[in-house]
Amino acid sequence: MRPYSQSVFFDRARGPIWRIGTLDDVMESALLFGMAEGGEMLHLQQKGYEIQMKEIDCVEEFS
Repeated sequence: MRPYSQSVFFDRARGPIWRIGTLDDVMESALLFGMAEGGEMLHLQQKGYEIQMKEIDCVEEFS
């Protein structure tokens, strides 16, 4: 089982949004720390995209 899931979707008002779901709080903290330390640009290897990290909004949802 993977401790996270991810998807990219497009919002007309905000543009592309990268959504990451985590299994627990430990994985959430590790991802946020890694993104904060990684700089402004992030390389998505599978699609060959470089994306700019503008805003990180943490929203807690349960399913």
